[in-house]
Amino acid sequence: MKFFTTFLLIFTILLGQNSPKEIIRNISDKYDKIENMEMKVKIIADVPNLRMPVKTLKLFYIAPDSMRMEVKGFAILPKNGALPFMYLRQLADSVEFDTSYTELVNGKEMMNITLSDTTILKEGKLLFTVDNYLERIEKVDLMMNENVVSTMNFTYQNIDGFWMPDTTQFDFTMSKRIPYASAPSISNPFGSVDIGSKEDHFQNDGKVQLIFSDFKINK
Repeated sequence: MKFFTTFLLIFTILLGQNSPKEIIRNISDKYDKIENMEMKVKIIADVPNLRMPVKTLKLFYIAPDSMRMEVKGFAILPKNGALPFMYLRQLADSVEFDTSYTELVNGKEMMNITLSDTTILKEGKLLFTVDNYLERIEKVDLMMNENVVSTMNFTYQNIDGFWMPDTTQFDFTMSKRIPYASAPSISNPFGSVDIGSKEDHFQNDGKVQLIFSDFKINK
């Protein structure tokens, strides 16, 4: 009897689960009501030899996939992933889903979905971690040869009924580091560029953090 009850419970859970495509499409559908949006984004970059001060810019989104920014000076803004919902429709319609499985993380049911062959990603695979209850993407890993080479982690805030990013963090490993450049000086009037040794071009870790505020949706 205990075995039968356990089997029935597992069967009921599996029967109620949506397919990976349906899960991605359901999340995307929730954002279809957004026609335009603007927000402030603070960018904090921690990348070897990249000298970029903390920047605050204005980011504008127009459905379905247009994004532009206003900023003074130089700034890095990763287009893929800055707004986690932007490419979900394209993913749901065009990708091949390899595997999916569900696990409990801190009492929450999370679905892990592996996909490949997308028009966004030319090689490697993406591993999505999705909160099934809240229907939002919590994390995306880029995998090359079964190794994670970059990760995007998302925390959210509820704005007008939509889950909008509060903080997005990109952690990545560069196979080649950015050359170190020194500015011209009296003793070195032309400046210099140091490309480093072979050892310097091995697993250079970087991090870019985006902090969002002042959302205006469909204004």
